[in-house]
Amino acid sequence: MKQVKQTILVLVTIPLFIANTCAEAPPTQRQPAEVRPQVQSQLQPVFQQPLLRFKTPKKLDLCGEPVPLERRDVWERLDKQFLLSLSREAQVILWIKRSREYFPVIEKELKQRSLPDDLKYLAVAESDLNKYALSPKGAAGAWQFMKNTGDRFGLDKQEWRDQRYCFAKATNAALDYLALLHEQFGNWMLAMAAYNCGEGRLARELEEQNAESYVDLSLPQETEEYLFRIMAVKIILSNPDAYGFTLSDDEYYLPCAAQAVELTLPGSLHIRALAEAAKTSFRNIKELNPELRGYYLPPGQHVLLIPAEGEEGFTQRLSERIAAAEEGMRTLYVVRRGDTLSAIAAKLGVPIEKLLLWNGMNSAHLVRTGQKLVYYRSYSRK
Repeated sequence: MKQVKQTILVLVTIPLFIANTCAEAPPTQRQPAEVRPQVQSQLQPVFQQPLLRFKTPKKLDLCGEPVPLERRDVWERLDKQFLLSLSREAQVILWIKRSREYFPVIEKELKQRSLPDDLKYLAVAESDLNKYALSPKGAAGAWQFMKNTGDRFGLDKQEWRDQRYCFAKATNAALDYLALLHEQFGNWMLAMAAYNCGEGRLARELEEQNAESYVDLSLPQETEEYLFRIMAVKIILSNPDAYGFTLSDDEYYLPCAAQAVELTLPGSLHIRALAEAAKTSFRNIKELNPELRGYYLPPGQHVLLIPAEGEEGFTQRLSERIAAAEEGMRTLYVVRRGDTLSAIAAKLGVPIEKLLLWNGMNSAHLVRTGQKLVYYRSYSRK
């Protein structure tokens, strides 16, 4: 009986030993020759570690200011962001593809203002050049403006429009802000850090820590990494071919040929009517004007972009659609006992001046019960 038990123990132990041995042995010791190339091919990228081919620079400037990469701690902070950026291969490709659509707008403004060209990389670090970007904290658009900061720099936010999403307007606002921050802090690295964490926070930290340089400041982690992310973006986008990102010209995203038009709307207008007048789609109008919200433009003056091919005859076609829209919104109100013109205007939500004009009346007129008054719902504020 003792001999039988020992035999069983050996039989059980042997398969386990074989399995463990196979798990630890290199592929060439446990795979048939005909399958080895396939297994090696699957494992090859892991062992090659292609990111090691790319070396983080030891010399760099940002906005003309030298980065002290001779300091090991500073170089390591850049090295981390450089490698992390390269590892996001799909996102880097999108940076490159989008660059020809958005960089010319930024570069033109920078040149006109005599500001450093490197500031364009801040928009990449902020939003990946995504004009629809919205952070969990509520920062919106390519330049990631919070509402209060957007208000300070003329980016209007209303129910029907949020100009933080308008790339041209947000670019102007961002460069205004950065120029102001540079004037306040005296160098561009601190100005960009303040853009991220706020000028009040940065000023307090400089005073509390008795520091003068961005790289010597203890700041929120996001801000401590922020400029090094911008530096990594600059390194890669300045020479993408050197890092394996080679695109042909037809792979870049290009801006739509658009024309700015001025509109004066007597009443609210559905964006669909605007699109029809521009011989395009509702979606294209929204793409060209991402600041627009909802379906209607309110009365008043507007400057919007339409496709360039729809500009010829646009004014006439729009006038026809406005007239048709007004006729479609033409409504009759039957005067009730106790009504007055001012009370009727308030009830309908239309300006009393318009109510008088539509009905050929003046403020001296009195209304009578049963009288029918014309008004247009397109003017209603309700």
